[in-house]
Amino acid sequence: QDASRKFVPGPGVHVLAAQCLYGSRLIRAALPVLEALRGEKKFIVAMGVLWRDKVSYLYHAGPDTPAMQGLGRAALYPAVQSGLGLAMLALKTPAELKTTLGGAAGSEAKALIADARTHGYGCSAYREGRVRSLAVAIADEGAALGFSGVFTDRQIPRMVRTLSRAVDDIRSNLEAMQS
Repeated sequence: QDASRKFVPGPGVHVLAAQCLYGSRLIRAALPVLEALRGEKKFIVAMGVLWRDKVSYLYHAGPDTPAMQGLGRAALYPAVQSGLGLAMLALKTPAELKTTLGGAAGSEAKALIADARTHGYGCSAYREGRVRSLAVAIADEGAALGFSGVFTDRQIPRMVRTLSRAVDDIRSNLEAMQS
C-alpha cells in the first residue's frame, strides 16, 4: 500500500512472475524456437495460452522487437479474434466451448472455430482485414504458436508447415528436458 493508501504490486508479484518464467518448461523449450522464427523478419511471432475466453500471450515480438521484450508483452486478447485463440478453441469439445465462451460465441465465431478444426490451424483478420494472424496449436501443452502480419491465402500452406515444424521442435526440446 502506498502513501495514498492505494495498493500497488510489490516485490512479491515480481518474484512470482520470475518463478513462473523459470518454472515454465514450455517457455524454456520454446524460446530458441521463437528466436529462430523471428528470422522470418516479416511477421510478429506469438505464443500464447487460453485464459478463459482470452489469449494470454506468453511471447509476442515483431521483427524489430528485442527478443526478451517479447515475453509477456501483449495484453489479453479475445480468443475468437485471434489465430492463436481459434487454434486452441478448435481442440475443445462442444461442451468445453460452451463453458469457455458461454453464450458469447455467435455464428461467425462458431464458423471460425469449425474452420480451424477442419484445417488444423486458426486464422483471423483484424484492422479491416488487412492484417491477419495464423496459428497452430501446441496441443499437449494447451498453447498455440503463430504469425501475425500481412499475408495472402497462397502463403498459408508454407506458413503452416513452418509453424508445424516449430511445434515439433518445441516438443523435441520438451522431451529432451525430461531426459
